[in-house]
Amino acid sequence: MSALVAISILSSCASKVGVPSAPLWADSSTLDQAFPPADFLARTGTSNMPESARMRADTELASYFSTKVESSVSADEQYTSSSDGSMKSRRNLERSMDISSSAEFVALRHTDAYFDRSRGQYVVCAYIDRNEAWGMLEPKLSAAALDMEERWNTSRDEVEPFRRLLLLNSLVLRSDDFYPLYYTALGISRDNAKKYAGSDSLVRKAASERVRLGQSIRISVRASGDDSGRVRTKLGEVLSKDGFFVTEGNGDYIADVAVSLDISDGTKLFTVNPSVSVVIKTASGTEIAAWRKNARRAMSYAREPAVKNAITKIEQEIDGSFRSECLGE
Repeated sequence: MSALVAISILSSCASKVGVPSAPLWADSSTLDQAFPPADFLARTGTSNMPESARMRADTELASYFSTKVESSVSADEQYTSSSDGSMKSRRNLERSMDISSSAEFVALRHTDAYFDRSRGQYVVCAYIDRNEAWGMLEPKLSAAALDMEERWNTSRDEVEPFRRLLLLNSLVLRSDDFYPLYYTALGISRDNAKKYAGSDSLVRKAASERVRLGQSIRISVRASGDDSGRVRTKLGEVLSKDGFFVTEGNGDYIADVAVSLDISDGTKLFTVNPSVSVVIKTASGTEIAAWRKNARRAMSYAREPAVKNAITKIEQEIDGSFRSECLGE
């Protein structure tokens, strides 16, 4: 053997000394050997920087959970006029719930970054132990499901229609906490999560019942301090959107909305501190629900723009917090 060949062989061997073999998880073809799918959820990410590879692994894992579920409930209801009992209208009501959830990463772990020389990239694996994750997730899911069941049972015992509807609203709103947990649970352990399918059905049933009941309740809207009429209109729109039958005539219930605009005329600026209150009561005067909110301050160099801006802020509160704080309690 020539000296040149011997040196070449020795150099080749020396170049491999101390070079670790690639971990099984770093190759997509052997990832399942490192993290068996029956026990783990695992996805890898690659980048020329370790931290970027870690973030990409998280993104890949998140895509496994990302889901959009749309369910519709419909009810067919007849409405009669209060004067002679004749048919007034027949409507097909449809309510849809768009439920988007991203996984609440529980028991998320990462491997150390491995540098793949063949690709010139770092590889990181993000993984979740299914059993560990279920153990952390299930108590929260169980609590949310139990809370909704209790609200449903309470609504069944309530005989006053409007109060019953508020209880149904609160159940549907509570589902905002339930669904992210439920869909994460389905991704982690579908077999274990199946026992909460009944809670999913309960939300749909409550939403359908809410529509039916809401459209059987006629409500009229009255306003004070609302010179523009915008607040009264907005309240009517919100009630209609939430399933109520809003009428211009006499209703079974009355929603009294009061607007207050505390206007300060400063040296250069007009400042308005707006507030709004809504009291819902029966036609006989029994109070059913009440809500009050101080909206954000509005300012302008002229009075009219300041007032218009203040009314806009009140509309935003009615469109937002009124629905959750008043109709959801």
